[in-house]
Amino acid sequence: SLAPAAGVPGAAAGAPVAEVPLAAMAEYQWSYAPTNRATCRGACKEKIAKGALRLAIIDGGNDHHHPTTYFRCFGCVTDKQISNLENAHGAMEQVPGFDGLAAEDQARVLARGGGQPAAKAKAKAKAKAAEA
Repeated sequence: SLAPAAGVPGAAAGAPVAEVPLAAMAEYQWSYAPTNRATCRGACKEKIAKGALRLAIIDGGNDHHHPTTYFRCFGCVTDKQISNLENAHGAMEQVPGFDGLAAEDQARVLARGGGQPAAKAKAKAKAKAAEA
């Protein structure tokens, strides 16, 4: 359903505004970090190294906030995010930025489809080593 844009900053008076569920508003994009200034919003919370593969999550904002971009290093991308990417785009190859990745990084991304994030795999390996 469409509602009038009354009170929406930057919208023309009376222009329709689509009501979109919050989950559907997130956009995703693969890229390489151009600098080392961005911090991973995943489990590691560390700076993402320049040139490292990362996933951008762009929230759609709302009436009171502008869209915001968050980044995760490749190792901190969760299974849920992989599932969301596949649901939103149909295939990992359709996610914006995928075509711009090096062949080896494309293979890494495709291998993650339905797989575990590297951080969880490392934690499981450490737990098994501690048990032995």
